[in-house]
Amino acid sequence: LQDALGGNSQTLFLACVSPSDTNASETASTLKYANRARNIKNAPTKNVDGSVAELHHLYSLTNILERELVKVKFGTTKAIKDNKSATGSDDNTAEVME
Repeated sequence: LQDALGGNSQTLFLACVSPSDTNASETASTLKYANRARNIKNAPTKNVDGSVAELHHLYSLTNILERELVKVKFGTTKAIKDNKSATGSDDNTAEVME
């Protein structure tokens, strides 16, 4: 039951009880079970695909390498800022392709 209650969903637990004396043992059993189910605690975890995490890492590495290439090409970081203001572009790929 703990696995069914976890994850990216909300769970509704409905316990049907009877006020009749003839069903008192069933009602007590149902209420005990409902109380145990209510007390289940879990720690949700984020579902992360390994390939997506690797892609994000590679994109950030590519961005760092592009900036280093621009620094080597123009000599200073001031040239990068001057190039951005001259072109009016905030896109780093435009700087690398020039």
